[in-house]
Amino acid sequence: MQKLVPLFLTTIILQGSTRAGVAAICFFPPEYTGEFVMQKSINTSGNVEYSRINITFLGTPLWGSCYKRYDNNFIFTLSNDNSPCLRCLNLNLKSKNVLQVRSTNYTHCYLQEDEAIASCPQENIKNNDDIILFKVSDLLGYPAPKEFCPLGDKYTVSYNTISTDLDFCMQREGTLSTCSSNSMMNLKFQRCEGNSSDFELYCIGSWTDPNGQRYLALEDTRKKPTYRCALYHETLENGQIHIALSRDSTCDMHLQSPRHGYETITLSPVPYKEDGKWLDEIASSDCRFPEWAQGEWEHVKVENNKFYYKDHDDFVNYELTCLTNLKEDKYVVYSRMHCTEKRYNCLWIQQRSDDVFEFQLGGMFSKFKTEHLCDPTNKPDKWVTQYRKFAVSPVKCPISGVFKGRVPDTKTYCSNLSSDCKTPDLMYYKVFNCVTMEFYEEREYRCLGYWKDDDLLYTYTQRQDKIAAGTYECFVGSIVSDKEDYINIKEAGEHCQRNMDALTAGMKLIKQKQLTVLCVDNDTSSDIRTYGNKVDKKTDLAVYETKIPNNQTTQILDNKSSNEKVNLKSGAALREFLFYFEEPQCKLLKIIVVIAQRMPIYHMGDFEQIAHT
Repeated sequence: MQKLVPLFLTTIILQGSTRAGVAAICFFPPEYTGEFVMQKSINTSGNVEYSRINITFLGTPLWGSCYKRYDNNFIFTLSNDNSPCLRCLNLNLKSKNVLQVRSTNYTHCYLQEDEAIASCPQENIKNNDDIILFKVSDLLGYPAPKEFCPLGDKYTVSYNTISTDLDFCMQREGTLSTCSSNSMMNLKFQRCEGNSSDFELYCIGSWTDPNGQRYLALEDTRKKPTYRCALYHETLENGQIHIALSRDSTCDMHLQSPRHGYETITLSPVPYKEDGKWLDEIASSDCRFPEWAQGEWEHVKVENNKFYYKDHDDFVNYELTCLTNLKEDKYVVYSRMHCTEKRYNCLWIQQRSDDVFEFQLGGMFSKFKTEHLCDPTNKPDKWVTQYRKFAVSPVKCPISGVFKGRVPDTKTYCSNLSSDCKTPDLMYYKVFNCVTMEFYEEREYRCLGYWKDDDLLYTYTQRQDKIAAGTYECFVGSIVSDKEDYINIKEAGEHCQRNMDALTAGMKLIKQKQLTVLCVDNDTSSDIRTYGNKVDKKTDLAVYETKIPNNQTTQILDNKSSNEKVNLKSGAALREFLFYFEEPQCKLLKIIVVIAQRMPIYHMGDFEQIAHT
């Protein structure tokens, strides 16, 4: 079952959020919460000991309450003999189950907020004392799911370690298989008696660092230690993979490169030999998947008549071969999965935009080839949404302007969803206190494609903010245009889940018409071409209009540049607005005003849209 990350803070998150003595309210993102284990120490026997840490939306007993947040830097507060203890930690989500914690000094307390902020670690500087947290369950107690291992099916193994207790038999013939589940690497050493040296490595996370190094987080059934960090590299020419494991549960100890670590594993792929019957049938077919589908997608690769799919939900590798094209979107395919399991099935594919498509496999496989596999009764209505790795065309978001609403089931919390002409492919989402305007959560989405299905609008996006950058999310809803323009929106998981009640269970956001934005046409003739009722800039600017005392007309231009200023102390990205006052003498008075981007713009007053010709 696909778990949905809430688009907005729910009642459960907000309960108990009022804390005496705290100057500002801070919430941890849902992706950071749950129960984790962290390496505590290594005992005299060389075994790693762990401690458990609970992170809620408000903080953790180990480091204290969340006091303030600046992107990935969190200021924690602890009471210490009636004196405040402030400490800055940098939290970085490496994958869904792996959270990296960094600090310049884990034990030092600061009395002043400015001092704590100044101690925040720089993200681009690597420390040797980074803490790795491995997630074991969410806040409701559900176990953290395993992750897809980035490997093929079967390999021969060459194993080595710098440990002195290496069994000689392990240095000889071995195999690795992911056939039973692509979340597990099953290692067997045939020369070792009684299978005493066999073990499994479960994948619980993977990521790439800024230098291009590829990491794996693993759960080791030998429990020496239980949680491991590994570096890996695949040679594209021959498919050989090198994996090096750390000595403990950090990503540093005896881990230098994919070829140099406490334990090293070299994998050589075992080629699969297809049966003659299948080869003859494939060779006799001229079926080919459409041109627009060719290439690499998030978890799919299409090459001529081949369709390779890595199922990250059920941990299965599929290799599909096109046999018969019944219609433009419907194909009878030969399917191989779990290494050797071979069946016939139906594949439905739908292009949603230049860079987004959806597909689904029939609910039932068959040992016999028949077009009935593509009957509607075998179509499960469970689409898988995919985005092209190398996008060919940017997509504008389906909304434009500023939309505001209240978070469902709350009276205090409001939300903003906005997109404008300067960045039409981005949507910005914020949650804040309706009265105090305190900011709680901010997300940024890049729109990848949108389409209608059963009168509902689906929008496929990719997170751009630091909390969950690179992850994919889909939203379902409707845009209503009448006397009150508004949208209903609800999260629909990573694969645009159908049968979602977006109209009644979603969030209603009303368009703030006084904030409707128009782009000014590009002009290179002068910085300001015309004064008076029309202002024309060289770059695309968002333009607003209002009345000031004496009925003077004021035009406000959003002068945000590509290199936004950032106020480190407040943590708010700043926006520069240019105010142009039309005076009776036709003189132009220019005033530059800087406001915090995180504070909703409508707090400045009611601005009317300028009608441009």
